[in-house]
Parts: sequence; C-alpha cells; structure tokens
Amino acid sequence: MTPLLIEARIDGQIADPYGDPVALDALLAYAIVMLEGRPPAATWDEMDRIDIPVQMSKCGRYHLASSAVYEVECIDESCRTINRRPVVAEAQALGTGIRTMQINAGPSKGYRMPLETGHLVDDTMRWWAIGDEAAVLDLLSHITHIGRRRAVGLGDVLEWHVCPCKPWGDDFPVVRDGRPLRPLPADHPGLDAPFIAMSRLTYPYWCGPREPVALPRIE
Repeated sequence: MTPLLIEARIDGQIADPYGDPVALDALLAYAIVMLEGRPPAATWDEMDRIDIPVQMSKCGRYHLASSAVYEVECIDESCRTINRRPVVAEAQALGTGIRTMQINAGPSKGYRMPLETGHLVDDTMRWWAIGDEAAVLDLLSHITHIGRRRAVGLGDVLEWHVCPCKPWGDDFPVVRDGRPLRPLPADHPGLDAPFIAMSRLTYPYWCGPREPVALPRIE
C-alpha cells in the first residue's frame, strides 16, 4: 500500500458545495458494486461486505482514506430547484378508484426544494489515502459524476489523477493540523476541538447505526 494523492477535475458546477464532502471510500465501494452488478440493498441487514483497495486503520473500523478537500470559489446567484409534482391528473386518468389523494404528506406529496450550486477553486477536488495506486485509479475511472444531482449533469468529472505522495505525518491521511479529514471516532487522538455529531464512521454513510463521530467540514 502506498500513500496517494487523488484529484478529480470537475467540469462546471457541483451541488450543495458546503454540504458533507464526498468520501473516497464510499466512491470506491460504489464503483465495485456498480461493476459487479450487485443488487441494491434497502436495509442495513441486506448490506454485503465490500472490500476496497485501501488500507484499514489499526482499529479496523474505517479505511485510511480522506473525504474530499476543496475550496469553494463562488456560489451561483440563480438558485436551482428540485421539483416533484403530485400525480393527481394521472391517477384520475387511470381510473383506479382513488377517491382522495393527500398531496401535502406521504408518497404523493409534492414539493419544490431549493438547491445551492457552486464552482470550485481550480475546479478540483482532492483526497488522500494509503492504497493500491493502480486499483484505485481503475475503480475511479468508472465514476463520471460526483455529489448530488448527478443524473442531471452536476459534478461532471473530466479526469482523475492518482499518484504517490509524501505523507505529512503519522496521522496521514485522516488528520491534518488538528482537523479530521474523514469521519473519525470522537476520541481520535490529535483532533483540535472537532465538530462532533451522531453519524456513521464508514460506508454506507446513508444507512446503519449512528455514533458520536468527528466530522470533516468544508469552510
């Protein structure tokens, strides 16, 4: 395993630039699921173990891979929206016997949500990891978009770069200058007044038990 610097050059906007930064371990796990054609899991109990080409921490609870690090250059003045229209007319046309439909709650709820978008300095996201250079690059080459609203073209990745780098210290690549670069246990040594919240320590970050975690932040 080799200390690595990973860079993605982004074409255009990303969604929610001040939201949770994209985790490298989750990207690699997603690429494996996609390439192997594994069926999607809906619950924590259905999750399969996914091994990525990145070294595990000594405690075995997370991988030595950072979340994305970048600077926001500007936020777009015009705000996008995510819209969902209640399918009232369609239900009536089907003649399914539906007498009432609740459109302010439940599965038929309609909404119009604002979505902040922005551009990055040098159009670049960076990660650090200790892993297999060739295997990491091969998996990331299948990731074409990053972040939310990928299906509508946001977070378009023009190219990936993976190369060996020099570690900055014993806490490479998960802590730098007292700041966590990925979700870490709340009592992880070397952290300087980190932001602690109930979250998940590793992928899948959208599902599973929560615990107090020191979280990386985009400022």
